[in-house]
Amino acid sequence: MIEAIKRQFGSIWSGLRDGISKCSEELWRDRDNPRSAPSRLVYHTVQTVEYYLGDTRDFDWNARFSVNWEYGNIDDLPSREQLLAYIDEIEAAVQQRLQNATPEQLAGPDPGPWGFQSAAERWLYMLRHSQHHLGQMALVLRRAGLEPGIWR
Repeated sequence: MIEAIKRQFGSIWSGLRDGISKCSEELWRDRDNPRSAPSRLVYHTVQTVEYYLGDTRDFDWNARFSVNWEYGNIDDLPSREQLLAYIDEIEAAVQQRLQNATPEQLAGPDPGPWGFQSAAERWLYMLRHSQHHLGQMALVLRRAGLEPGIWR
């Protein structure tokens, strides 16, 4: 199970990176549709994984880039380069956390405050949430006449 979760996260990171590479600067900061701009979708996706890697609700959503993913001005959201580096960092954190996990830990109670029935459920939620936003990004790319990010 742990290896499957690692592979699925790897697919998400690959899809995000590939999608980012296909965005023009205009599309990246889509001023006509700022709520679904790729910069906002990617930022939120990666930041939410970072949030759920912790075991507390005490998380400063504005700390990393000094801008709120949801309400921040489109011009203040992170650049593609910043988010690619952020993906690298969170990918490594996910891999490290899973490397240290055991099947017994995954089956056991989740230590976080979110009400998941097990640690495995939290991982599945993170995957489902990330996949949801990867799908949104695919739609944005398709509407712009581009191929979506790689799907594995």
